[in-house]
Amino acid sequence: MATKTKTAVKKKAAKKTAKKTPFKNYATQLKPGDTAPVFTGIDQNGNTVTLRDYKGKKLVLYFYPEDDTPTCTKQACNLRDNYSLLQKKGIEIIGVSEDTVAKHKKFETKFNLPFRMIADEQHNIINAYDVWGKKIFMGVI
Repeated sequence: MATKTKTAVKKKAAKKTAKKTPFKNYATQLKPGDTAPVFTGIDQNGNTVTLRDYKGKKLVLYFYPEDDTPTCTKQACNLRDNYSLLQKKGIEIIGVSEDTVAKHKKFETKFNLPFRMIADEQHNIINAYDVWGKKIFMGVI
């Protein structure tokens, strides 16, 4: 009986917390048509990557929080699975996260990812594109 009571109290507290914490969307301040901020970074193979390398090309900059986590892995694998289709349309992909070069290399190898990933440990690119927001959880599942 004590277990049921503790569970009920936890559920009630979670509901209360969810009501107090409003959902906040985070959106970059960049608008369609803005000039993309120029960047330079290092990819998972230790090579320098700059936006200038892709001048005149279609490029998807894919920002994500962390390598090898459930949602980020699903997104990366979806891009991997559709990579040849995107390439046929002339679209390149670069992933950007705060992970290290070594962690990116491990992620690439583990999931056979065909695109470049930039290690932005100092948040230079992340801040330039204004894409870092605080994660807010809405309760307990």
